[in-house]
Amino acid sequence: MTFSVKQIDKGGYYMKRFKKLTAGLMGVVMALGVCGFTALAEDDDTTKEIDSNEDLVNAIKNQKDGQTWILAKGEYDVYNGENGGAYNFSIKSDPDKPEETGFAFPITANNLTIKAEDGADVTITSSYNPDATQGGVWRNQNFITISGEGVTIEGIDIKGNPNAYYDGTCNKAIELVGGGKNLKLRDVEILPVEGDNGANSGSIYFSVTDAGDTVLENVTVHSFISGWNVSSGTIKAENVELDLTGNRHAGDNKYSFGINVPENSTKIDGLTIKVDDTCNIEEQVFNENLKDGTTIELEEEGTYKTNKSITINKDVNIVGNGSTISAKTDLNVNGNENGSKGAIEINGGANVKIEDVTVEGNNNVKHVVNIYSGKDNELATVELDGVTLKDGIGYGIVNNSSNLVIKDVETSGNDWGGINVDNKYNVSESDFVMESGNITENTSIKVEKSVYNENDGITKVTINGGEIKGNVEVKEQTDVTINGGTFDGEIMAVNKENVNIVSGNFKTDVSDYIAEGSHIVEIYGEYVVMDEDEYLDDERDSHRHSYSLKEGK
Repeated sequence: MTFSVKQIDKGGYYMKRFKKLTAGLMGVVMALGVCGFTALAEDDDTTKEIDSNEDLVNAIKNQKDGQTWILAKGEYDVYNGENGGAYNFSIKSDPDKPEETGFAFPITANNLTIKAEDGADVTITSSYNPDATQGGVWRNQNFITISGEGVTIEGIDIKGNPNAYYDGTCNKAIELVGGGKNLKLRDVEILPVEGDNGANSGSIYFSVTDAGDTVLENVTVHSFISGWNVSSGTIKAENVELDLTGNRHAGDNKYSFGINVPENSTKIDGLTIKVDDTCNIEEQVFNENLKDGTTIELEEEGTYKTNKSITINKDVNIVGNGSTISAKTDLNVNGNENGSKGAIEINGGANVKIEDVTVEGNNNVKHVVNIYSGKDNELATVELDGVTLKDGIGYGIVNNSSNLVIKDVETSGNDWGGINVDNKYNVSESDFVMESGNITENTSIKVEKSVYNENDGITKVTINGGEIKGNVEVKEQTDVTINGGTFDGEIMAVNKENVNIVSGNFKTDVSDYIAEGSHIVEIYGEYVVMDEDEYLDDERDSHRHSYSLKEGK
């Protein structure tokens, strides 16, 4: 026999019941004394205190508009035990279809609130398990089916019933149907159901055209959220996590991992999608359903082998956790309208951060990361942090008329060079900034203006640090400022006015490029450039060195 917290605490429980009973009897006595034969008023039916399976089942059977159900700590099984475990509620999901009955957990009442008692851990589940034949019937695919307006579920974990038709997992944990809208889910986790071929919590599915004012706040789902037909109202996701690691649909491109609701019906304020390397991220995550404001979190040290470019045109953050993205198919054969195919392609208007990941071109891609925006002044703003880019046919990074900052970036084995910066489309705000990193190719950085016009904008580059093993090539209509870093190769500029060196360490004489107010010092055959303050400090403290600081020596 299972006891709830209230049942175990017998003293408090019975005292509470006794007080309620005493108050009720006194009320009856007073009513009879005053009114004589007046009929007794019905009990207040708006709030239901629930602490057993039977209580919850009865609440479902007798649900009314405006009720609040408050559940004590525990796990609740809403299996009915009759009619195959389903409830005889009629739900009309479509005006052109007849009403249906036989749902595991139907909610037809309006403005119904189901919430946990303060501080209580509550899970609602069902042992109703349709067989492989019946499981595919629509009404048997769902755990909770909602046709009521203004339903709120708060502070409760939901674990859908298993379904043999779906390998023992749940297909749809919550489905909004018919006139259902204005759903509120707060502080809810929809728990995974383990099946024969992986886990799935069941999706949150909107089969309505009007979602009303639906809010998902602090919600975790071990599946996806879909509403292909939503055309009015808004589904707002605030701090929502879709944890699709170990999901039974991973690798099946028919299933899009995200919030699959039309853009104009969705508002995102914090969305995280977690996937492991069984997922085809280039198809299942980076597709037309990807929403602005999404964080994609890869599994720790996973290896994602991709068959096509990862195309990004949304504001996203990729957290790599030390993972590797590896292009296993030749993506350079057909090319694209820009004459290239990258392992990662970032297009105009996107604000993107990629961190802690290695991207392998395997000589199957033109450029490893190809930021090809700026066309029609659609500026991409990109940050690469802790990213390794290797083995492209072209460059490790191409930054075309975009705003790019790199930190702790490493490039190696790219045939044309490490980094190419080109303000091809004359975007005045475009800028490349290198804070730190290790660029190893013979042509480490190439700065150019491939579409030349003396009236067009310039290509701006700022290098504040890092190790540059090869040459830095600087073409016309460019502006390169070096504020730090170590340079083993040459600075090769068409015009010396295109380069200004404020500080840095160089193996070749760069005196032609020294910025006004900076100084160059030769130390054991290498050249150190310092700004005025650094130079004066070292000159005063020259006793620390085995040389005397003199300009050029």
